[in-house]
Amino acid sequence: MNRRTVLALVLVASSLSSLPARAAEDAYVFKTLLYVLKNDGAHKFVVESGGGIKVTKGREGHWLSFQSPVTIRFDQETLRLQGDTLVWSDEAVMAKKISLLTMPTIVTPAGKPATMFIGGSTQYFEKLPDGNFRLDELPKDSSASPHCAITLLAEPGESATGILSVTFTADITAVAARDKIPGVELDVGKPVLVTFKDKLKFTAARDAWTALCYEAPSGSDYSLLLLLKVSQQDATAERAGQKLVPAGPAPSAGTP
Repeated sequence: MNRRTVLALVLVASSLSSLPARAAEDAYVFKTLLYVLKNDGAHKFVVESGGGIKVTKGREGHWLSFQSPVTIRFDQETLRLQGDTLVWSDEAVMAKKISLLTMPTIVTPAGKPATMFIGGSTQYFEKLPDGNFRLDELPKDSSASPHCAITLLAEPGESATGILSVTFTADITAVAARDKIPGVELDVGKPVLVTFKDKLKFTAARDAWTALCYEAPSGSDYSLLLLLKVSQQDATAERAGQKLVPAGPAPSAGTP
């Protein structure tokens, strides 16, 4: 699996779905920033701990979550999460090492899951018996094609006010290789897909950033970083005539 493959998945991203908030119910607002990190530019995640950092590991061991406050180092650059603030040490440098896939804000009723799905068609060539070639493609926006599906569920925490219990489920399918076409050196054969699934549950402070990291899936040359912040909207505002709306636009790298 290579970076060209995963970035191709990003560039053909064509759909994003979420469950809308219903009237007369409290709603959760998920603000997300999903990045691909090039491992030749940011070789390894290093968490700089001052003590007390909460780390949760996924059921399959793929994803790790780090609750704010935390500083994550990518070689010489750092990302600092402090409550509702996130700061990159050098925005210009990190822009060369990471690619922002999507930054949707999802609003969903309390206790209801929300899913964002990024996918698209993948083309390939097949050699016909008569020696000619046919261009074909995997189904668009299908689980049988490269995709990234992330489901989020937030519920009130059991311990303290302002603490949420968040369930994160990831289903990622990417191109691991291509079938070889006899007599053709180019890597244009039918994709061989690999799927990574994981699920983890963690607690997070309301309105505070959490980092979820997946380092080098299956030894690939890229890693994934999801930044997540969960807010809550009270339905009493809507009943009073104020429409529930998503939070403002997500911050860019280096912007609190």
